Amino acid sequence: MHNPFGGASSIQPLCNRLLSLKAARRIAIITGLCLLICSCGYGFAGGGGPPKGLNTIFIDLIENQTAEIGAEIVLTDQLKNEFIRKYKGEIVSQEQAEGILSGRITGVRSWTIARRNAQSPLEKRVSVTIDLTLKNQAGEVVWFTRGMSGSEAYTVSQDDKSQTESNKREAIELVCLRLGEEAYYRMTDDF
Repeated sequence: MHNPFGGASSIQPLCNRLLSLKAARRIAIITGLCLLICSCGYGFAGGGGPPKGLNTIFIDLIENQTAEIGAEIVLTDQLKNEFIRKYKGEIVSQEQAEGILSGRITGVRSWTIARRNAQSPLEKRVSVTIDLTLKNQAGEVVWFTRGMSGSEAYTVSQDDKSQTESNKREAIELVCLRLGEEAYYRMTDDF
């Protein structure tokens, strides 16, 4: 059969090119829509500037209302580290500070999450609960949070209690690290 458009051989490459252009166009549209959907309204929380008028803050030693010795030092250090790394204001002495961040550990508790048998725990989870308050120099509360908590699992050693305590301490340090991050983001996200 005779093709008035120049034969079958010239139509085939044209059709292939049109199909590949349509496919490329569809892929570009789908990719653009995915990027648009994924980026709408999303961004990093927190990380904003210092709270209203507080360009300098002091981080007080966190009060420990639990029997977990040393947890207050770990949490205070983690808060300071987080603020030193990310805070757009300055961390200063209490006398120089426009704001004072204080708080307390209200609970440290652990419970078994996995057992070898009825009497032998294999893994436990520890949770830490804190309250934090940021006040200006006049003593007015600028920001606060109550009952912020986090938890982490740790391994129980059947033969070595000191190893179990060390594992628990490491888990508490991880929880305090996360709480320091969360506190920073919550505080700077509010402003």
